[in-house]
Amino acid sequence: MRIARLAVVAGLMLTLAALTPIAVAESSAPSQPPSAQQQEKDPGFFESVKRWFERGFSKFKGGMDDAKTNMDKLNEKASAASKDLGEKAAQAGRDAAEAMKKIPTTRVVEGRQRCDTAPNGAPDCRVAAQTICTAKGYVSGTSVDFVSAEKCPPAVWMNRRKPEPGECVTETFVTRAMCQ
Repeated sequence: MRIARLAVVAGLMLTLAALTPIAVAESSAPSQPPSAQQQEKDPGFFESVKRWFERGFSKFKGGMDDAKTNMDKLNEKASAASKDLGEKAAQAGRDAAEAMKKIPTTRVVEGRQRCDTAPNGAPDCRVAAQTICTAKGYVSGTSVDFVSAEKCPPAVWMNRRKPEPGECVTETFVTRAMCQ
């Protein structure tokens, strides 16, 4: 599409260039030649078309130069990002290899150990997972699965009443741990 447009524009320019000597020859009547100031004020049709094309081409060239500059900047950023990504991928590969070394000695075991309460009130299950793993003969462990339950005094359940705020406590238990 663009090539066809450029071909039409080029053809128009060639036609205009070919017609220019004829128009000049026809206008060279025995009348007085226009002064230089009058030519600057009234450039004529062909001079106007020529200037229009020159401005258009200079704007097009400027836009292409800007696009090239932007592409060069984008390529520099992409090159820097790919270098950084390569380093991160290498580190991830080393980490994966280290994790693979540990897999043969890693097992998921089941048990039931109550989690301690952290200072912020959330359950802290690290010690509970460690306890389950050491009981099974492993050195260390992390929790894989846990269960939470609400523990209320028996009187609440026997009387079938709603518990008062703060009367019941939520307990969390580790039920499975990954041990090494």
